[in-house]
Amino acid sequence: MSKELAADYFSRHGSSNECHITSDGRVFHAKGAADSFANGLKDKTVESFTRDGKKEDTDNKDAGLKAIETLKTFEASTAKYPELKALVKALGLEVENQKEATLVAALEAHKVIINTEIQD
Repeated sequence: MSKELAADYFSRHGSSNECHITSDGRVFHAKGAADSFANGLKDKTVESFTRDGKKEDTDNKDAGLKAIETLKTFEASTAKYPELKALVKALGLEVENQKEATLVAALEAHKVIINTEIQD
């Protein structure tokens, strides 16, 4: 079904070269928007398609693994706010608010946990 949705999307959006489809069949221009929407679904899978027909299966678990790898060497104290927000979201961390200091603290705490698990 997703392949058909992607074909329909590309036929209507001549300038787009990729689309991202959530498990409930919604099509998004941007990967981040699809991932954000998928976070509220039971099945968090997002399939990405390119105009040339290549399909890339991505779900939040894979994104989470990539985020963990990023966090291992991430310097939250020097990162820009959008980077902080994106990484907190990719890791699925629950924070009390979206203030920069809160995001930095959450990432630093999670980084300690991740790096401690690696050493054990």
